[in-house]
Amino acid sequence: MVFAEQPTNKNQVLFADFDMKQAEVFWYRTSDAYSNPLTPTVSLFNNYFGGGMGSIVFQTIRESKALAYSTYAFYGQPYKKENHYTVGAYVGTQADKFNEAIKGMNELLDVLPESSKGLDIAKVSLQKSIASERVLNASILGSYLSAQRLGNTTDIRKVVYEQAPKLTYADLNMFHKKEMSQKPYVYCIVAKEDSLKPEDLARLGEVKKLDLKEIFGY
Repeated sequence: MVFAEQPTNKNQVLFADFDMKQAEVFWYRTSDAYSNPLTPTVSLFNNYFGGGMGSIVFQTIRESKALAYSTYAFYGQPYKKENHYTVGAYVGTQADKFNEAIKGMNELLDVLPESSKGLDIAKVSLQKSIASERVLNASILGSYLSAQRLGNTTDIRKVVYEQAPKLTYADLNMFHKKEMSQKPYVYCIVAKEDSLKPEDLARLGEVKKLDLKEIFGY
């Protein structure tokens, strides 16, 4: 079965009711088709923006504003060259902080904060992770097949290792504006329905309530 990727043309809310104290929110949108030359930028951007405890997203939403117990964001690489990149972001928060958490993440998706220290850390972290990684045994075959699916004829990590440290904040900011800022998103929300106000959901986009059969297929 071939699943066609759907473009994200407008803001939409997919809501599932679940009896819990927390509210889980995931932002999703499809982006452009795979592009080999973009890989160094994507790799560094993910490290800088939302890839770990030192990232902009984690430091702003969890550490600085204390709006989430878990949070991250990424620009996701497709499985095959025919597929598209995806933008994803997540916040796990208390229901009473729902609106603040949504606002906090949307601000970061619209405007990329500048941190020279954070960028330096992201570059060092990325290079160290590549330098310490070993592709051995059966993983060699898996790495080769993965490269084939994306149309890569060489190990893309070499290009990332050499080019990512040369990128600047301006490069990442340009990429962020093109791929994330002022874009429509699908908000996938799991929470107890009584803990959220319908008008708060409606402000985000067209609301569709899902049942278990729609989600799991049974």
